Amino acid sequence: MRELLGQPELAKLGFPEIRQGLVILTGQGTCHPCLPKAGEAERRAHAAHFNAAVAGRSQDGENVPYFASGVTGGGLKADRVSQLICLARQQKAKDVPDFVYRSLEQAGQRLLKENKTLETREETVAGIADTILRYNETFAPVLANLGIQ
Repeated sequence: MRELLGQPELAKLGFPEIRQGLVILTGQGTCHPCLPKAGEAERRAHAAHFNAAVAGRSQDGENVPYFASGVTGGGLKADRVSQLICLARQQKAKDVPDFVYRSLEQAGQRLLKENKTLETREETVAGIADTILRYNETFAPVLANLGIQ
């Protein structure tokens, strides 16, 4: 709060308005309070191990819909496909959509698009490719800022 109030543009708003804005942004999940820098490296390492286990479980068909952040000390909601995209990138998969498709198929699961189950491999891989584009634009920057990927 002190840093925000130290910004001339924001100082004009005053403490109550800035606090209210932060409460709203935090509630929306677009703002994440962070822990002190001290101990962050150790927290990140622990979170990375947790997240690898979560992504591995996701590949096996289990659903633990959160990643941990060593920066915030909290969780970030991450759907199964996002977790599989992360896992594919961690494992340096050459074809991320195919990696995700094979993981879903091995677990006997299908994707939905506009309330319709994607039945064919081609439909599913195209749907995954669309998801990866949105992931890259919106979710990947959040993961990077929170030290998750």
